[in-house]
Amino acid sequence: LGRAIRPDESVPGGNPVAVLSHGYWQQRFGSDLDVAGQTITLNNIVHTIVGVVARDFQFPWDRTSVWISLSTYPSNDFSRTRHSFFAVGRLREGVTFETAEQNLDDVQGRIAAGFPDLSTWSATQVESMREAVVGSDTRTLLLILLGAVGMVLFIVCANVANLQLVRTIAREPEIAVRMALGGGRRRIMRQIYVESVLLAAAGGALGVVLAIAAHGAVTQIATLRGPVDVGFDARVLFFSALVTLGTSVLFGLSPALHLAKTDVILAIRRATAVTRGRARLRNGLVAAQMAIAVTLLIGAGLLAKSLMTLTRVDTGFDRENLLTAEFRLPQNKYTTDESIVQLFDELRERLSALPGVQGAALARSLPFSGNESTTAFVAEGSDIDPEDAPLVRRNQVSPNYFDVMDIPVLQGRTFTQADRADAQRVAIVSLAVVERHFGGDDAIGKRFQRGGEWATIVGVVGDVRTSLEDVARASVYFPQAQEPAHFTSIALRTSITPHTLAEPIRQALWQLDRDQPVWEIMTIDERIAAGLTDERVGTVLLATFALVALTLAAVGIGGVIAYMVKQRSRDIGIRIALGAGKLRVTSMVVGQGARLLGVGVVVGLAGSIALSRMLESWLFGVEPFDLAVYATAPVVLMIVGMAACWIPARRATRVDPAVAMREE
Repeated sequence: LGRAIRPDESVPGGNPVAVLSHGYWQQRFGSDLDVAGQTITLNNIVHTIVGVVARDFQFPWDRTSVWISLSTYPSNDFSRTRHSFFAVGRLREGVTFETAEQNLDDVQGRIAAGFPDLSTWSATQVESMREAVVGSDTRTLLLILLGAVGMVLFIVCANVANLQLVRTIAREPEIAVRMALGGGRRRIMRQIYVESVLLAAAGGALGVVLAIAAHGAVTQIATLRGPVDVGFDARVLFFSALVTLGTSVLFGLSPALHLAKTDVILAIRRATAVTRGRARLRNGLVAAQMAIAVTLLIGAGLLAKSLMTLTRVDTGFDRENLLTAEFRLPQNKYTTDESIVQLFDELRERLSALPGVQGAALARSLPFSGNESTTAFVAEGSDIDPEDAPLVRRNQVSPNYFDVMDIPVLQGRTFTQADRADAQRVAIVSLAVVERHFGGDDAIGKRFQRGGEWATIVGVVGDVRTSLEDVARASVYFPQAQEPAHFTSIALRTSITPHTLAEPIRQALWQLDRDQPVWEIMTIDERIAAGLTDERVGTVLLATFALVALTLAAVGIGGVIAYMVKQRSRDIGIRIALGAGKLRVTSMVVGQGARLLGVGVVVGLAGSIALSRMLESWLFGVEPFDLAVYATAPVVLMIVGMAACWIPARRATRVDPAVAMREE
């Protein structure tokens, strides 16, 4: 509906307008077709609604509800020193990324020449939207999962092929009679193919039903990086149908050709004859199943161990019963630092008084929130050019922040209520700052420069991680009263279930400002878990495929050994009649299964090397060739495989020699 935001509305002084997402239009405005022209208040500014985007449009990086003109965006000073914008463009036909990159570099060069007082411009980097959203690591994981699906499909088809071959042998007399009565080879092959297609179609239909049922569970496992539609559509169903048809044709080919070449007289006389070629084919398929199962088990084991290592990383603070939230004060309503600090003080008092709250703190950003900012750090006496100064993570926190977060204070003191705007500029640094900028010496009382001002270090605290994968970065903390920020986070240490305080948090802020929204109310563990989405999804799915592969491989080897026992029942009966004991018969049967397992393990270990190299970028604290994982997976396979062989082996010990001798 309506229109998009015009260029003249995204410059200073432009009209404040808004475009709604389809979902927000339905939820908030009841799908009102006359919504264009109505108003909505955002960031304490009245915006005119000019349009609604189509249902299927979502910007790749987030789930946006409303788009507004750039001129009214919070904290937008439109200066040339602002570097916090993304640019998205569509290339003209025939223009390459390299050409666009060179053109933009030329533009930046002209801007730098016209404004020499600006800091050094960095070169432009142009990349595809797909690469920016998906990334090479995610693409690698998706390809691995696709390969795992193919491996599981191969195991299923190998099992079906073995069953088809066994059924083919059993049907040789029937086919021979049909051929003797005039049945043509083409007609017989067509019959076998029809049976294969019907069997595959039934399995494919059941698979689609199971996939639809599993889709909800997979969606609940994690929230993807962006609003990617992974639902079922015609493409998914077409792909499923294509795979079903392809596998039915491929694995129905061998039985069809075999039956079409059946010798009528020989088939009638030797209905149960088994050639070495068929046995080798069946055994080869079983060994391949074992190899695939080992490969998937090792891959899943590496990812699982990596995920466990990540979740056990020391974050530098206590994560238990820590509830967090975020809000942003409108700049046109809170125009002075005093008004911001006053609201912060009153809010912290109200939050601290809530039942079940052990402590309440405010901060510009919290660990694992993705809201971190940086600042240049130049220690007093350093000869570093401020333009080339190293960056440290910067945060503005309330006086009791370190107590609530349980971040250890190593030296000096924390902030107090006396660290106000009219007091000396002070700061607290993390241990990494002391080690990197002061050579590990005592930093208390020393000064550093930032933004043309000097700040005195009054305390040293432990390092805190903001990402499980990265090392703890050097951090500098400033008193919130000296550098208040409109965007702020809440941290509550609770003695009760954290989420029961979600509504009291909103009410506490609404009592001070009824128009102020609060969002991202979640525990710190939930924030951390959100950052492990890809790792968790990849581990769960690959582990599921490995479990399915292991089960199917066990069924496959059990079926082949059972068929072998049936085919060799006469031989086994003779051995028993000549005095072979149960242990010897069992070892003979199980030994054949063990040989297949051994071949599968060796081939699987070789295949796992390639898979491990592909997974290397996804592993944290785990080597691609982790000895424990590489040793555990074959042991698990051998145990499951030997258990599957044990059942037909026990059946072999019960063969009656008299009955076996009478069988042809």
